[in-house]
Amino acid sequence: MKKFLFILFIFFTLTVQSISMSRADTIPFGLVDDHLNLVISASDESKTINFYGEVLGLNRISDIELPEKRKMIRYIAGESELKFIIRNKDSSLKESNFNNEIGIQQLTLFIPIDRKKEIIDKILKNNIKLPKFINSKIGSIDISKTLINDFDGNKIELVFLTDELDNYNFNTSGFQLNVTNAKITGSFLRNILGFKYIKNEENQDIFKIGKTLVNLNEVKGSSKKRVGLPGEIEGYSLVQFVVNDVIASRNQILMNGGKIHTEPYKIGDLAIIMFIESPDGILFEFGAALVK
Repeated sequence: MKKFLFILFIFFTLTVQSISMSRADTIPFGLVDDHLNLVISASDESKTINFYGEVLGLNRISDIELPEKRKMIRYIAGESELKFIIRNKDSSLKESNFNNEIGIQQLTLFIPIDRKKEIIDKILKNNIKLPKFINSKIGSIDISKTLINDFDGNKIELVFLTDELDNYNFNTSGFQLNVTNAKITGSFLRNILGFKYIKNEENQDIFKIGKTLVNLNEVKGSSKKRVGLPGEIEGYSLVQFVVNDVIASRNQILMNGGKIHTEPYKIGDLAIIMFIESPDGILFEFGAALVK
């Protein structure tokens, strides 16, 4: 476990030193910026670069070399970092069919609609089946949504907009969680993690921290879970909080009634991290640099 935590967070100091310290005062736990990140276990480096960089056109930031000849590839979605840990070819992970499983289920990207044709052309060029689009309108703003899968089967919702809305704007990203009980998980997000409950422009229930939106999909009768560290499961594995003080965050989470999955652990003199878990076992990482 400790070895994997090192692999997960060795990049942390490099990341946090480049993050702006400006943030909204309402953001909980002393986040160093007003968004969360997503950690993904990916099977193939070149396919990751092609899909997220070429097809979706996301901005790539510096890679991080990890122990055991592994690599982390990073892209910016809205303002969230997507952190792809490229797993070894011979690694054995928990198998998944990604359907109706409890866990982090979907990433949502908000994109100017004038990029829609460009992305469709790249989807077709890469022999990806053209998805169906659902079109709607809020006020004078046109919305066109579709759902596609990357090469590992991860679901990505693309929301094309003619203009920004209060909650749907181009520096925002969204994560969907599949849960057994939306009311219980919603209480966890609000009362333990400090998310705000809102109704978005489409009158949907959303939980929000800064520029990160989380919606809950209640899966009835599911006995399958895809939760755990990137070294244990494939696909979306962790929602990451980057904070100023992990110990203070831990104490606040316990005061709020939360459950610690992995107690704070120092990575040499570089960083300190911990993991907490939702009622369904979905993991949330908290990390802070020790070197300021």
